[in-house]
Amino acid sequence: MPNTDADFIIGLRWRGVHVDVEGHAQAHRGRFDIHVGYDDSEEVGDKRAFGKAPIEIDIHELSQLVGREADYGEALSAQLFASEEIRDFYAMAKGVVEDRGIELHLRLHIDPVAPAAFHVLRWESLRDQIDGSTIALKSNFRFSRFLSGKDWRPIRQPRKHDLRALVVVADPSNLTNCTPGGRQLTPVDVPQELERARAALKGIKTTELAARGGSDLARHHRRAGARHRHFVPGLSRRVYNRRADPLSREPQWSGGSDRRLKAC
Repeated sequence: MPNTDADFIIGLRWRGVHVDVEGHAQAHRGRFDIHVGYDDSEEVGDKRAFGKAPIEIDIHELSQLVGREADYGEALSAQLFASEEIRDFYAMAKGVVEDRGIELHLRLHIDPVAPAAFHVLRWESLRDQIDGSTIALKSNFRFSRFLSGKDWRPIRQPRKHDLRALVVVADPSNLTNCTPGGRQLTPVDVPQELERARAALKGIKTTELAARGGSDLARHHRRAGARHRHFVPGLSRRVYNRRADPLSREPQWSGGSDRRLKAC
């Protein structure tokens, strides 16, 4: 059976931070050597290209655009594809897969020695250099990251009964009073949502937060610690405070006396 996709690999090798003319290091401006590769089953040998000069990723500039996803993606893409050689290589690879009607799997590998601030950038917001669309959302593209570590031992999937899941069903008390964009919201069928979650997570130990006025997500977060890392804001009697630190990956909570979740 012929291969139905091609690989496009972007590699970033850490060169260090930018140093200005006065010799001052600027930690927010990281320099990387960049190389790209293309491979598919019908090509004889892999194709490679290298940027003639290091690219520079400015995390301070990007932090100013966090609330503007399109602008963020465009700025990050402009920094990543600053090299003409890399832009041309991408255009040729895209043309090949479109002519052959196959998918392009774009894989990003960032040097593990690079500071963490560069790893946590929103790389999934990268834009196509031809039409400006989001690469990760294109129907004929796939996007993934390489994760590197010093330990070469394989990571095995844990047994199903070793997994734990947190199920949170929101049932705002004033949902029928909300009309976002003129659209009337309907009440949430909590029992039905729970049944769907239970069916999907069959065999996995779950904790359910679904009772109106009783889903204290803040208390559960403190009790669970690092076991549950992904939370939906606004599902407890306390209010999730996005403004406290918009770049933080951890929930921050402000006090409140209303025990019922309100949608608006």
